[in-house]
Amino acid sequence: MNSANKENARFCLDNTLDPGKVKGRLVYCTLSQWGVDSVVKGIGGIGTIVESEQYLDTAQIFMAPATMVNSTVGKTIQNYIHSTSSPSAVVYKSEEVKIPAPFVASFSSRGPNPGSRHILKLNMENGQQQTVGVFRRRVTNIGPPSVYNATIKATKGVQITGRPTSLLFTRSLQKRSFKVVVRANHTASSKFTVISASLVWRSSRYTVRSPIVVYNLPD
Repeated sequence: MNSANKENARFCLDNTLDPGKVKGRLVYCTLSQWGVDSVVKGIGGIGTIVESEQYLDTAQIFMAPATMVNSTVGKTIQNYIHSTSSPSAVVYKSEEVKIPAPFVASFSSRGPNPGSRHILKLNMENGQQQTVGVFRRRVTNIGPPSVYNATIKATKGVQITGRPTSLLFTRSLQKRSFKVVVRANHTASSKFTVISASLVWRSSRYTVRSPIVVYNLPD
């Protein structure tokens, strides 16, 4: 195998791997394009470990057992692979965990958006001024006639108000609008700060939760 083929094999691209070496094995790949799990599975591999610095906070769907690691963990794995003649690994079934989010997910849009007021969160700009975000939302009732009452949960440093505080639906598919205003005072800081809040609408049968995230970029 020449150097070009070896480089492509590192990325587990189609037609770059030796089926005889892959069959029945868990294969380590560096992410270049999506679908490496399908390539490995298609030639008999039983799973994939994918190295990437992106998308680590996003749940991915794979065609075979697989997991994603960053380059730091990847280096440890590669050192282990080269330290023994029979390396082994296990990819465990994913489990859902509920913990406070330590940061805004990479796939999530940032605010404020100068082109639209229909945003779900804002960031606290540098300076001592108060930052205000307005969310104009329109909702549709898909159930029976109901009354939804709003409950706002916010932490210190953020003031959230909503109008109206109740939404009355007299029929299915009826639409109602509401407005949420978020005010946050910025304090100069060298740390990345995230504050979570939520707006919850409750009826006698249903609960609808809208998460609100306010974050502060370091000075």
